[in-house]
Amino acid sequence: MNRLRALIRGVASLAALAALLVGLPVLLSSWGRLPGSPSGDWWDRLRDTAVSDTTVFVVLTLAAWVAWATFATAVVVEFVAGIRGFQAPRIAFAGPFQRSARTLVAGVLLMLSLLQSTGPSYASVPRTTAATASGTTAPSFGHESPQPGHVIAITITPDGTTVAPSTADESAPPSVPQDTATVIEVERGDSPWSLAEAHLGDGLRWRELYEINRGLPQPDGQSWTNPELIVPGWQLRLPSAPQVPTPQSPTETTAAADVVHVVQRGDTLSSIAGHYLGDPTRYPELFDANCDRIQPDGRRLTDPNLIVVGWNLVIPAPQEPKVAEPVDAPSEPDQTTEVGETDDSLATTPTTTTPPPTTATPPAPSTTTPQPPPPTPAPAPAVTVPTTPTDTEAATSGNGGSPAPILVGLAGATALSTGLALRLRWLRRRRATRGSAAAAVIPSDAEIAVVAAADVPLVRWAGQQMATLIRDLDPRKVTGAPLAVELSEEAGIEILWDAPQHSPTVGAWRAADGGWAWRLDYDPESPVPPDELPAGIPALVTIGQREGRQLLIDLEAFGTLSVTGPPDCTAGLLRSVALELACGNDLADAYVSIVDIDVDPLVAPRHRLTAKTLTEAIEAAENAVDSVDAAIRHDSRADSFRARVGGGAPIEATVIVASGCQEATGATFSRRRGAALVMASDRAAIAEGGARIEISGDGVSARLEPVGIDFTPVRLDASTADAIAAATVAVVDLPEVEPDTVDPLALGPHARDEGVGNEARSSVEPFVVNSHRVNGHEHGVDTTHVLAVDFSAGQMTSDAPSNAPGEPATDSDGQLFATEATGPELVVRVLGVPSIPDRPDIGRRELILAVLLACRGGTLAASAAQDALWGGKPVEPKTVWNFVAAVRRALGDFDDGTPVMPAADRAHGTLRLHPRVTTDLDLLRRAIAAADDMSSTEAMSALRDALSMVDGPPFDAVGYDWAHRDQDVAEAARVIEQTVDRLVALALEAGQHDLARHAISRGLRGLPGDEHLYRLRMRLESHAGNTRGLVGAYEELCVYLADLEAEPSPATTALYNELRSQRTSSTVS
Repeated sequence: MNRLRALIRGVASLAALAALLVGLPVLLSSWGRLPGSPSGDWWDRLRDTAVSDTTVFVVLTLAAWVAWATFATAVVVEFVAGIRGFQAPRIAFAGPFQRSARTLVAGVLLMLSLLQSTGPSYASVPRTTAATASGTTAPSFGHESPQPGHVIAITITPDGTTVAPSTADESAPPSVPQDTATVIEVERGDSPWSLAEAHLGDGLRWRELYEINRGLPQPDGQSWTNPELIVPGWQLRLPSAPQVPTPQSPTETTAAADVVHVVQRGDTLSSIAGHYLGDPTRYPELFDANCDRIQPDGRRLTDPNLIVVGWNLVIPAPQEPKVAEPVDAPSEPDQTTEVGETDDSLATTPTTTTPPPTTATPPAPSTTTPQPPPPTPAPAPAVTVPTTPTDTEAATSGNGGSPAPILVGLAGATALSTGLALRLRWLRRRRATRGSAAAAVIPSDAEIAVVAAADVPLVRWAGQQMATLIRDLDPRKVTGAPLAVELSEEAGIEILWDAPQHSPTVGAWRAADGGWAWRLDYDPESPVPPDELPAGIPALVTIGQREGRQLLIDLEAFGTLSVTGPPDCTAGLLRSVALELACGNDLADAYVSIVDIDVDPLVAPRHRLTAKTLTEAIEAAENAVDSVDAAIRHDSRADSFRARVGGGAPIEATVIVASGCQEATGATFSRRRGAALVMASDRAAIAEGGARIEISGDGVSARLEPVGIDFTPVRLDASTADAIAAATVAVVDLPEVEPDTVDPLALGPHARDEGVGNEARSSVEPFVVNSHRVNGHEHGVDTTHVLAVDFSAGQMTSDAPSNAPGEPATDSDGQLFATEATGPELVVRVLGVPSIPDRPDIGRRELILAVLLACRGGTLAASAAQDALWGGKPVEPKTVWNFVAAVRRALGDFDDGTPVMPAADRAHGTLRLHPRVTTDLDLLRRAIAAADDMSSTEAMSALRDALSMVDGPPFDAVGYDWAHRDQDVAEAARVIEQTVDRLVALALEAGQHDLARHAISRGLRGLPGDEHLYRLRMRLESHAGNTRGLVGAYEELCVYLADLEAEPSPATTALYNELRSQRTSSTVS
């Protein structure tokens, strides 16, 4: 659309508005009929449904007036919002009317902007100072363009006038891009108005965006010729700098005024202060100068961590030093102070700061220190500014601040890293069954690197979405099968089919490229779905990266895949494929046989990865193919994929990964028959329909034939595989548990429970519970306290304890331990799935940061937050600070108006929580400490209520790997064990067996399979004379450990046998 068409549209919109706003009321007034004073007969007829034509006409007239009033209101609201440059608020019950009004108003505003002068208008006007002495030069100073990070030079002549930087630039056509112009990429849903509003501060400035990009070739071969039409993917240039108007007269001076900065996307007060004032720590000056100003959207600056795009911020004038008056001020050669583009850092203060760019304004001669004229123009002073941290510097550990270790081959293999991370977490869960002391194992650098490279939310989401899609597809309408998948956090999922998929799309999936591809967007803030469905494409594996996205292929779609290239690159790809298939549960579900591949099978789950000879592997694969063929024939399906469509029985895949195979081997592996072969071979694909990966000589690129896809191949080096195997060995072996320490002085008589069989009495020595320190944590609780659990307390009873008079009240959030002196507390739950009950709408990642802050006592380095949330990956500083601001908004205020999360200290890179925020784990520690100063009855009540906060395994959610790394999980296990031990001891002293059982049950809810608690339970049941309960406790432990591929420790088994033999001998006697 050209300018004429835009004007025609504006005129048509204006005419339509005039007809609707003026013509319709005229018609209604002339031809409509409004009710007068209804008579009693009129209402009687209406009630009797005897409605006349006149009555119907009256009702229609009233409805037309209501519709007109709604439309007129929407027009006024849209006009005001359009002129002020922000999004109009939504009017209730005016959806179609407001949309129509928005369309017509946009056409009128477009016409008005076209009729305006094409010269740009800017809000930023630099401050100038008039000079009175002749002969002074015209220095220039830096001024920020509307795009953050870009600085231009504006020259001020001695008489106060401003001079354009270059006359050649003014004469250049707008279609010629400048080298300093910033390029933005058009995204889906963008419009010229929205881009101008976001990047230039005013939607009415869209014309400037159009003029500078008109006619420029775009990546798709088109160019921007229609002012209203832009295409996603286009690269648009922003105006590089505002042009400061020149005064009408050469001798006319510019009035002194503050610089006004229009807030752009990504700006922060510290970054603006760094650009204008030369020091990011001077942001309080900006806050003080603007806190009382009303912004264009009607709001004010009240939070230094929150500024809105489009706001106008006044830059305070620099303080000019007062110096002695010179005797004679000789003229100086022309000098120009140049300031390059800068970036703000996360939390770094520049160590060297020269005068900021704005201080280069020439002072009056009377206040200038005389300087001898140099023979040549002096060089521009250097300005030291913070720089964006490098990848290594950004990847810092949350507890040590050292760079996070990186393993070669994991950074580009998200699915592999995720599978390995989940495998290591499973092994730690298995190890934790030996007790809290065994769980306290500091992770190795290799484990930290694996967890940092993983993305469990993305991979889990992708696996469940694809499984759901395949389950919900209609088998009768499926026309294609998956060939490859591309996955990334930015683009979501894209499935590439081997034929156009004409089946109706499911859910939010959308078809593209004529059905050859289906796509689904990903929201990083969405909840992580539960792992409910098996993998829909069980032989899906990563082979590399393509345009920043993970490239995965379905090995069943080819049957045979040969890999050619340099031996080390080929071996690295095969190694990665084998481990990813064996460790993955979300995207893949395969049994892998490796032949001459140097991978330790211990890394993968048992039976998922086995080392075999080629003959054994082929035989196992043939058996698997026979079983799959039988299932396919039974369901009358064409292949294994169509057998899985529609929610059929899950069919696993069998994959052989071999360093080399004979030529006739590939005949066994046909397409989509439940098995595949991946091998290193210089020959072409053997079986019909097979594929080949050709890796270049330098290992940087590869090509998948016959599909013709170019990509960067994955490569898991042998050293990385060895490091992963060592990290696995460190946690795979279950430690031996020493027998519980016995206190022989605590022996005494014992009375069994009533109602238990006629077993004879016996006594077993009490024992001392395990005590240890974890990672140097200090809690105000005596961790070396020796607790003697006396099972021989006299006159025990099975009655449940009753609440003692004056028992302190409590709820599940642990408010019992919040004293009124400290005010109301906000409790963060970590003993189970992390949550904040008083903030149910907080986002997933916002909750992670809040939990991390609460667990660190309310103070945290921003770099540690970056490490916990982004796994040590490089992140733009503005992304971190914007996220922190979002967390502050989500946490809100206490009832008295105090912010839950005070403003961050950006000067020192520190985040804080209010001291009134605590965790349920800390409340549990307080209960243990308080129990020492209470009576037995009060202590039992307090500890029982404290244990009611234990709702599941500590930090039981995705995204809390830092809690395992920093031993928060092991520390929580120690506190739970200690609380249970203390309450069981008090309950047995009072003869309350049911309370002791309740304590152990709550402890096992948080520490399932904990052998220390099971041994405590077996002792309790044995001394209560409950043989059936003793056997049930041991069998329950064995069942739980069997799911973890483990058995009870020798100490637990020995205790069980001892207690059983004592009960048997007591019964016989």
